[in-house]
Amino acid sequence: MAYYYNRPVQENDPMGEGPVLRALVEMIDAPKYSEIKAEEQYDKIVMKK
Repeated sequence: MAYYYNRPVQENDPMGEGPVLRALVEMIDAPKYSEIKAEEQYDKIVMKK
């Protein structure tokens, strides 16, 4: 992350640190990943006939 923030860019570059910082905010706000075991999902499986 520090590399992208400190890398050399042109002045008024539309692709400067803005997109990187916005992506970081999205990652912080994203829900934490939690794995759901298959055994916990068996009762939710619906078979179509």
